[in-house]
Order: sequence, then C-alpha cells, then structure tokens
Amino acid sequence: MTERQRDAAEQAAMDAANRIFSDALAEFFPMPPDRGHTVQTPSGSRLRLKPGQREYRYYRSFDEWMFCYTPWKDENGDYWTWTYKPVGKGSQSGKARKWVAINPARARKRKTASKRAYQRYTTRMKKYKEK
Repeated sequence: MTERQRDAAEQAAMDAANRIFSDALAEFFPMPPDRGHTVQTPSGSRLRLKPGQREYRYYRSFDEWMFCYTPWKDENGDYWTWTYKPVGKGSQSGKARKWVAINPARARKRKTASKRAYQRYTTRMKKYKEK
C-alpha cells in the first residue's frame, strides 16, 4: 500500500467517524443553517444563535463520554451544562455510535457552566484512570 493510498484510507475513516458523530449529536442539537438559527435547551427554552456560532463546547474523555456546555445565553438568560453518555453497541469498547444526554444543569454565568462541565470531565477521568 502506497503512502497516498494509506492517506486516502485514513481520510475516508475520519470522514466516516465524523458523519457518525454528527448524526448522533443531531438528535439533541440540529445542524445550523447558514443564517442564524434557534436551538432548544434541555429546559425547553430557546437559544438564538448567529451565523458561525457553535451550539455548545465540550470536553471528551477517553471512554467516549462528552461533557458539554453552552457558551451563549438562552432566552431566559441561562447557560446550560449536560453530559452525553455513550449507549448501545460499542459504548463499552470506546466505539460508540449513539449518545444520550443526561444531567442537564442550568447556570447563570458562562464561567460556572464551563467549570461544571470541566469538573464533570476531570471526575470522570479520575475514575477512568483508577480502573
């Protein structure tokens, strides 16, 4: 196998993984159109985004758990933190294809939401390292 073929195979694998990941997340947050869009938060309130703004940021652990928070206020002036837990086939081996959102929490400050997501991430990583 030549280097070019190996690079093409790696790119194809990355593209497939990105498609699977984005499909899994699309259940909770839809993909944005080019003009601004509205996303529904776990409480049911709406988060209005401008073009180019990401819906959320996240920390990802080695065992596929994702700890997310919104960097923008929703219509009530709140920020959100939640966790994506891998479920179904591949969730134990680190090759998950589906995630479920759990533990939504509201915060009045973005810094608090970010800290909460990071604390959940570090707690999970400590448990993971202890095993």
